[in-house]
Amino acid sequence: MRVTLVSNRFAPSVGGVQSLVMRLGVALQGTGHQVSVLTHQLADDPEEEVLSGVLVRRFRPTVRLEHLTVSIGLLRAVRSTADDIVHLFSYHDVVTQAAAVARRGPLVVTTAYHGSSEGRLRSRAHVAYRRTGDRVLERADQIVCLSEAERTLVHEHFPSSRDRTRVIPCGIDVDAILAAATSDRADGRGSIVVIGRLDRYKRVDRVVRAMSHLCHGFRLDIFGAGEARAELEVLVGHLGLAGTVEFRGRVSDAALRSALRSASVVCSASALESQGIVPLEAIVAGAGVALSDIPAHRETAYRFPERCVLFSESAQALELAEAIRSAAGKRGASLPGSGPESWDDVAAEMEALYQHVCRPSTSKVSVHR
Repeated sequence: MRVTLVSNRFAPSVGGVQSLVMRLGVALQGTGHQVSVLTHQLADDPEEEVLSGVLVRRFRPTVRLEHLTVSIGLLRAVRSTADDIVHLFSYHDVVTQAAAVARRGPLVVTTAYHGSSEGRLRSRAHVAYRRTGDRVLERADQIVCLSEAERTLVHEHFPSSRDRTRVIPCGIDVDAILAAATSDRADGRGSIVVIGRLDRYKRVDRVVRAMSHLCHGFRLDIFGAGEARAELEVLVGHLGLAGTVEFRGRVSDAALRSALRSASVVCSASALESQGIVPLEAIVAGAGVALSDIPAHRETAYRFPERCVLFSESAQALELAEAIRSAAGKRGASLPGSGPESWDDVAAEMEALYQHVCRPSTSKVSVHR
């Protein structure tokens, strides 16, 4: 099949959706499909290149604001493509809505839906956006959610989508994670790892505050970049945690896998997630996992209780520190049964879905759950 994947941002930009699109594209390409990615051109990224066999076409934005980026050229490419499937990613990006209107043929949408946002004004904006965003899901032949928690939220906010939603989670590079190098700290302290964009809704500040109760036995490594970094650096200085909390910035995939393999605990205090790839990668790597008690994290913790500890969304520093200590005790515990899905599993699920969309009367869909 000829498949077009559309994403607001793509490599070298980093993030959960970017990673999902890249990994899925490579996996589909590896099974014989012809895959291309349409995305926005940021900075000095080339207009066209091939990454791991996947053709990437970038279009200079016509409008580029913090939360609104759209390229007329990208929309024209979506409208004119003769590919069998166009697959849009992230309900929250305006380009997804615009591309859904532009597309004339079979259409799949992966929502990566949060349903809300940090801050009263942005939460209200989300509610208003649903009125127009609903048209995106009405236009889609099939809707993909990354978890049951996300699907429940999508059904609640968009009841007409109920008969067209499928759960197909992100995959995990199991072999690459298990092959990653490991290292122990020279000072003997355990490693707590946080990975992700440094946005306020990720609530990394709570993990930093918890380090006041953990600094004698652990160090914290924060991987990622974002607008909240400056505030976090000030907080580290205010709490006297310099040398205990380190900002590692953006690093290679190999370095991230090594950090996961070496971690005592991987922690996410995030307020909003549609699935959460990092906790699943941490489970494969053998780390203990401490997670905020939100629906997507709860789903992971219930599936892998041998490795996960949940803490309340309102947890203060001491409670969070206790959860991290408890998670450290779960490091290396064996996992019964099957672990997280591989990208080959995900590609097979998606292929079946594409075939169903193109030939609904003759194909059956393999539904993950």
